[in-house]
Amino acid sequence: MDKYMVNNQTHRKFIGDKWDALGKLQFDFCIERGLTPDIKLIDIGCGCFRAGVHFIRYMGNNYYGIDRHKELIDAGIEVEAPKHGLIANKENFFVTKDFDLSPFNVTFDMGLCNSVFTHLPIPSIVECLKNIHPFFKADGVLYATVYITDQQSYESKLQRFPDRQEYTKVGPILLDEESFSGLKTFSYNLTDINNLFESVQSMWDCKVLGDWNHPQNQQMLAFKKVL
Repeated sequence: MDKYMVNNQTHRKFIGDKWDALGKLQFDFCIERGLTPDIKLIDIGCGCFRAGVHFIRYMGNNYYGIDRHKELIDAGIEVEAPKHGLIANKENFFVTKDFDLSPFNVTFDMGLCNSVFTHLPIPSIVECLKNIHPFFKADGVLYATVYITDQQSYESKLQRFPDRQEYTKVGPILLDEESFSGLKTFSYNLTDINNLFESVQSMWDCKVLGDWNHPQNQQMLAFKKVL
């Protein structure tokens, strides 16, 4: 089996379609939000560098990434970066399942978390935000995407799929059909999002930025570190 296979899929197929467009979209968003080559950026769920190749070309060793799949990071370093004429510093990438940023010994100015929270229940999102908080600079910002469902659609899906409703300390979560990657996909209503924000308000100033032209209508959240 190819060393870059994940869940019996090639690394690009596991990440999903619209490879070029979505990678550039993430990069352009960060540029619009003030990304410069000299700041430190952490890509949470960096995968095999769909966006990473753009960041490495722009900011070199100031781009860092974590992912739970070693195969994806290996594919980014050994396949995708060289394909674009780039060299990725192996020390800038780390495999972790609990959002541990301590191996880098770096404090970050900006973070990107694209298509990660879409596959996590709210308690896991809270865990992520708690774990990464010490490794962001004062006023550092994490941008993360989620699916937000309006209340009418949310209640309709709950009626259609009552077995997919899970209850947590911060409210109900709707579990949608599995995605192309085989990962479960979560959607939230605004009540869920507000409950999430309240859970981390001592650490992060939270905002819904909303639409950012994502083709699957993922919405953007912003978390600014609170001292």
